[in-house]
Amino acid sequence: MIKKLILTILLFSAGIIYSQSSPDLISDRPYFTDSPIAIPPNHFQIETGFVYEKQRFIDNNTTTEIENLTLGSTLCRYGIDNSLEFRFGGEYLIGKTTVQGIPTNVEGI
Repeated sequence: MIKKLILTILLFSAGIIYSQSSPDLISDRPYFTDSPIAIPPNHFQIETGFVYEKQRFIDNNTTTEIENLTLGSTLCRYGIDNSLEFRFGGEYLIGKTTVQGIPTNVEGI
């Protein structure tokens, strides 16, 4: 019993003593909000998500419906300096617009 207790204490204390410190995660929502804070130098961060939106407009007896699905909206960030970062992003869109019952589809990166 004593050996198990000592082993448990050593395992937990070793993790505390040799654990790495990491900076706070600075996130934003790709293509919705951008963080004003750059990530630390030599750090790499990936942010991803998806969006589904559906809208319906009626104007002068014309009905327009828009339905979009954005998959994999991804933003990659790399810290260059304390106030400078490199950003690269992309997304895949599947969209459908219907005007007076006539659909038009859009799909692509």
